[in-house]
Amino acid sequence: MRVLVVSGFLGAGKTTFIQELARRTGRDFVVYENEYGQADIDAQVLSRTDELSVWESTENCICCTGKQDFASSVLTIANTLDPEYLVVEPTGVARLSSVVDNVNQVSYERISLLQPLVIVDVLAWARQRERFEDINLDQVASAAVVVLSKVQHAGAGELDAVRAWVAEKNPGARVVDVPYDRLDDAFFSSLLENDLDPEGASASAAQGAPVDDDFESLSLAGIDLPSESHLLWFLDALVAGVFGEVVRAKGTLPCGG
Repeated sequence: MRVLVVSGFLGAGKTTFIQELARRTGRDFVVYENEYGQADIDAQVLSRTDELSVWESTENCICCTGKQDFASSVLTIANTLDPEYLVVEPTGVARLSSVVDNVNQVSYERISLLQPLVIVDVLAWARQRERFEDINLDQVASAAVVVLSKVQHAGAGELDAVRAWVAEKNPGARVVDVPYDRLDDAFFSSLLENDLDPEGASASAAQGAPVDDDFESLSLAGIDLPSESHLLWFLDALVAGVFGEVVRAKGTLPCGG
């Protein structure tokens, strides 16, 4: 089993990328989905992709408080499901260096680690870097491939700025700045072929308090809104900060008809 870690901050586009990876390659996948919070929205989305089997984890972040459970799950998946590939999607606030280190702890002749990648949202990276610098820096510095998302909505200045920042923090990384749907199949296949050099892998997990301590999570179930106008008002208020600083929000709900 070969393990591909697809990292990236909250809302960067990891789930969409994994869906595209499955569609383009058609390989035998299991996805280990580590969601932050009580409701695993991304796992629900991924489970609707025919090519994917999804293993959910919502209890702890796999880079710190849940690393022992993660290691056990990787071994269980390898020994019971035995897929050709395991794609790991850590929570957006996980440190990639720690996730890579945790996979390395259980690597042996039947489990190997592919070159990890990180997805960076070009529209939000500057704000996220300022607010959550340690997490963003670790994810970018620990990745072999840096995929820029939402580039079709960015100006030339924004792209130049994020490219320069990535080049400064991780000069050896391969930077991909093309929208997912314009990347050729060969690119996606290459992600499943390039093993991580053990000598170049991170050997030390991030130190300090678990990243979970910096965030609060709220999940709501069984809710609805009477009309589309109510939803638009709510989203406007959310963006404006009426409810405080909301780093990420995702979900589905009935809205009018």
